[in-house]
Amino acid sequence: RVLLIDSKFPVELKNYLNPNFLQWDAEFPPTELILDDMNREFSIDRRENIIGYVLGRCNGVKRHSLTTIVQGQFIQTLRLQKNWKQSDSNFSITRAFHEAFWALFKFDDTVLSRAKEMQNDSGLAQPDTNEAHMQGSSTRDMVSYIGLHHRHGDSSIQGVRNPKKNGGPNRASNSTDLIECYHTMRSASPDKYQAAYLASDDYNTKKLMRESDMTIHYPASVNIFHVDLSTREDSGVPSIEKKIVHQGVLDTWAEVAVLVDSDCLIMSRSMFAFLAYYIRGGTKCNMYLQQCNATTVALQINEYNTDPFLIIYPYWVGK
Repeated sequence: RVLLIDSKFPVELKNYLNPNFLQWDAEFPPTELILDDMNREFSIDRRENIIGYVLGRCNGVKRHSLTTIVQGQFIQTLRLQKNWKQSDSNFSITRAFHEAFWALFKFDDTVLSRAKEMQNDSGLAQPDTNEAHMQGSSTRDMVSYIGLHHRHGDSSIQGVRNPKKNGGPNRASNSTDLIECYHTMRSASPDKYQAAYLASDDYNTKKLMRESDMTIHYPASVNIFHVDLSTREDSGVPSIEKKIVHQGVLDTWAEVAVLVDSDCLIMSRSMFAFLAYYIRGGTKCNMYLQQCNATTVALQINEYNTDPFLIIYPYWVGK
């Protein structure tokens, strides 16, 4: 069984994420067969008698989640067949997401280059040295920084006209809480963290947070873009120029990469922030803003094994 990915909305995925260990962009014969294997009401099946098919919707309510996949009968049966070690049987959500990402993807060079540009433009680069000039180096080391993510809301993002309503409470971040958590982290390790990189979908929030603490940095120009909503007919502007769409998607993935590269990450209640967390893995310094306290700050390395869908949307438990 081979997983192939043919993602062209709003632009080609492989322009930003390249195949890593699995060649998921291989050519394949077209098929109109669609099977709803990700429907939570059905068990995952090997479909051994089918050459190829298209998966139905993979995310959302009543879809299989990481939890139901990792802890489901299919994986448990596979574990017995493959004689996995007992230590591998308790495969955590964090580890599953982390290893799955790197098995499938690696950042394209254009994303990594843009991420480095964002770090430099925000002021996180170490002061230039004569030695670096003598060696002809065009790169500079970064100061030790904490990655921050502030979620304002879809309505503040370019192109989004009618943000989706999910019926739950507002998931906007509290900037005061975010700054306090950042200060607590720095106070606990005064010689370790020198600055912060702030990712946010709202420029005014970034400006106000920097005015309150000049060690909080962000690049002057970032094209915040919603890769799902900004160009959809019902919620966005389908006529947005392709070069703007490309820059928006590039900046989105590049900013994820900047958060992944941080020395410690403080996540908001947003899949954008948790995506960076899962790509980093649970063995690095990570902090969920909703649980930022003296105990978690002292631990530094905090692993969140609750299914990400239930962290972001806890009010959908059981639905």
